[in-house]
Amino acid sequence: MKSIVLYYSRTGKTAATAKVIADKLSSEIIEVKDIKGRKGFIGYIKAALDARGMKTTPIEPNTINIADYDTICLGTPVWAGKPAPAINTIIKNMEIRGKDIILFITLGGNNYKDALNSMSKEVEAEGGNVIKTIAVIKSGNKTEADIANEINKIDLNI
Repeated sequence: MKSIVLYYSRTGKTAATAKVIADKLSSEIIEVKDIKGRKGFIGYIKAALDARGMKTTPIEPNTINIADYDTICLGTPVWAGKPAPAINTIIKNMEIRGKDIILFITLGGNNYKDALNSMSKEVEAEGGNVIKTIAVIKSGNKTEADIANEINKIDLNI
C-alpha cells in the first residue's frame, strides 16, 4: 500500500505530528501552505472565522497528484472547533473518491470530536473512505518526543 501525508501547520505542532506519522508509515509527506498567510492576531481571528464556516482557501501546491496513492493522511490544527481551511481545500479539490483516508488533528484542548466529525463528513461526501481518526492533544508541556511516543502507540497498519 502506498501512502502520502498531506498536512497544514500554522505553528509547527501539526508538522511535527505529520512527520511522525509519515515516518511510521514510510510515506511521502507534503506540507500544504495557505496563501492567505494568517499571521498575527488579526490573521488568527480571520482563520478561526474561516474555519468555523468550513471555508476553503488558496493553497500551495495548488494541485497534488494523489492518483498513485492508496491511502491519504490528512492533518490539520483545530481552529474554533473545525479543521483549517487549507485542509478543507484539499478535501474539496483533490480526487479522493475511493481512497482510504486517515484524518489527524492537533489541538490545545479536548474538544476534538466536532472537528473530526466535520472532516469525516466532508471526506465521505467526496467519496473518500475514512479508515482512522487521530487526535493529538498538545497541551501543557508536551514535547515533540511525547507526541512521537503517543503516535507510535497507535496501530496505523494499512
